[in-house]
Amino acid sequence: MNQKLDAAVRNLVDALNTDADILDRLARIEKKLDELLRRVTPTDEMLTAEQVGELLGYSRRTIADRHSKQPGFPKRYGKRWRKSEVLAWAAKRR
Repeated sequence: MNQKLDAAVRNLVDALNTDADILDRLARIEKKLDELLRRVTPTDEMLTAEQVGELLGYSRRTIADRHSKQPGFPKRYGKRWRKSEVLAWAAKRR
């Protein structure tokens, strides 16, 4: 009887470990999907200096020559900025 009980307990522990592993994998997959979705959301569209100016109420030239050179202004990716970063920068200034 002891052997049957030990085997049943081992089977139960194995099943629980398998479920925990599956739940852990699902949590990691969900986290990765969230990261990927954040990258492709409309708030992360790339904006030109003209678009940033329109968004913030400045001219293209003011953005390119003045604001973009200030410490803390979002990083430029080529000739564009991420909209989410620009909006976050603008929110901090208000």
